[in-house]
Amino acid sequence: MSVKWNPLLTTFFVAFVMSSMLPERTGADEVDRLVSLSKSGNCMATDHVRSKARFTGRELSRALKYVEAHPDCTSYHLVFSLCEYHPREYSKIDPETRAAVLASAMVNLPMNDWGILDPVTTVDRDAAKLFLGLGSHALRQLLPILDNKSPAPCFGSEIGTDSYREQHRRCDYAYRYGMLLLGQKPRFDRDIAARDKDIASLKKRLKEHGIEPPRRPAKWMELPSRDSAITPEEKRLQ
Repeated sequence: MSVKWNPLLTTFFVAFVMSSMLPERTGADEVDRLVSLSKSGNCMATDHVRSKARFTGRELSRALKYVEAHPDCTSYHLVFSLCEYHPREYSKIDPETRAAVLASAMVNLPMNDWGILDPVTTVDRDAAKLFLGLGSHALRQLLPILDNKSPAPCFGSEIGTDSYREQHRRCDYAYRYGMLLLGQKPRFDRDIAARDKDIASLKKRLKEHGIEPPRRPAKWMELPSRDSAITPEEKRLQ
């Protein structure tokens, strides 16, 4: 028995599938909800669906104003939502502000959205790609983070174990992105002393290139930890 193709049913099915992929609205103001997620120390990997939102006209205006007024990790979820669902408005945000938000997330939040450092293969995830796309603005933000030797934890059984075993630090991620932004191939050594030498070499290279510190350097913020991913030790080391 042959089945005839019905273009109307096909269109309806595609529309249904696409609508099911949109982030679910809670009824509450989405700007407040996403800011609350960021302030609670969550990263995007906590819940990929509910970590983003398509804004209404009023919410969009509020989201843009919040990001401009808060160039830190409390704007983290807003930036991802703007980038994905409102790219035109996202592109109008000062790139230094965008870089500051992501750099603050690199300093304060779990690193699941960035990738896992590995001596053989490191895959850069969404946050890393967004950050690297900001070029020189991102490069300036890395200067102070290269001195940040506090732990860079991930949550989750496998990835969390790897980050703990390899003793990932915030500065190790900053080194990787600095090298990539300079068009160089980064490496990740299991020996911390070797990593520190690589970081020192990169800092010298950045100085030679005349890279200046950012106007808005990323700072430690008082955020609740998720699964104890952000420890009191990190705060002490800031």
